[in-house]
Amino acid sequence: MKYKNDIERIVESLDTLKNNFPKDFPLLIDDIVSIKGDVITVGIGKSGIIATKLSSTLCSVGVRSFFVHPVEAVHGDLGRVRDGDLCIVLSHSGNSPELKGFLTYCTLNSIPVCAITNNVESYLAKNSKYLLNYRADSEICPNNLAPTISTTVAITICDLIAVQAMRQTGFSDN
Repeated sequence: MKYKNDIERIVESLDTLKNNFPKDFPLLIDDIVSIKGDVITVGIGKSGIIATKLSSTLCSVGVRSFFVHPVEAVHGDLGRVRDGDLCIVLSHSGNSPELKGFLTYCTLNSIPVCAITNNVESYLAKNSKYLLNYRADSEICPNNLAPTISTTVAITICDLIAVQAMRQTGFSDN
């Protein structure tokens, strides 16, 4: 049965993440729990959906956060990004042209960026303070088109960010 092989490939990708966990992760968490501003999540396509989910989860655990679409950002929503904020940008390739204007703005305004990407040589990775890279060279999609393994690994990293921030802030339901 094909799906068992697919599940095994997903599990292998998570094992790879576990055994090669990004070194910048604890530094990012320290900044998230100490920032004066908001955590802004950014992404386009499937990465945008994951970024939206990350923002929502951060809010659920007591971290002020909102999602900004990178195209809308360069058409006026950059005004939402302020000094004291931290941006988490998701992009599998790290070279989506829609992200470049947003990243330029962050660089010019000394707003720290965390890249969550598969491509350590990308424009995103090279223009970020923190790099949370993952390995997802192929998807389980038979045509290697539909994001599957890459989205699973990216969302896992995002969930770990939220949970670790929650632990460090001591957030509870009380």
